[in-house]
Amino acid sequence: MKKKQRQPEVTLCHCGDHAFAPLTRGFITLVDPEDSDLLATHCWEARVEPNGMVYAVRAVSGGLMNTVVYLHRVIAARMRLKPSQQAPERRH
Repeated sequence: MKKKQRQPEVTLCHCGDHAFAPLTRGFITLVDPEDSDLLATHCWEARVEPNGMVYAVRAVSGGLMNTVVYLHRVIAARMRLKPSQQAPERRH
């Protein structure tokens, strides 16, 4: 039996200051409303690192290997931020 494909979900918060989408493992991710299109076009998963940090990621197939794409890096690239200019991750 084939696994049911998840569909991207995105919700704009009632305050209008952010959008959010569910990740795997019961996590959600928050973004600015102008970045909500990133949540609507792909299903993102929770990646829990050994240090306890949780990242929104998605896998991109590339022949023999998959590439892991981090949501915060996509947003930073869209803003044309260098790694030294990026804000640190926040835990909520």
